[in-house]
Amino acid sequence: MGYNLKDIWSNSRLHKQDPEREKHPTQKPLVIIDRMIRASSSKNGIVLDRAPKDREPFFIYIIEKRGRKW
Repeated sequence: MGYNLKDIWSNSRLHKQDPEREKHPTQKPLVIIDRMIRASSSKNGIVLDRAPKDREPFFIYIIEKRGRKW
């Protein structure tokens, strides 16, 4: 990323009217999932997706977009 990550992430919630929002009480924005994948894996690395099956497409999309395997 090129800089030290801060302790507080300002984009950690989705507004109830956000088009990305689904019916999960603690849903995180895709930008958070993207940030976690980039911070915890390297390009061409393998990411273990333990998300429920109905959330899987979002994780797979980000994993593949960032050049990781699952």
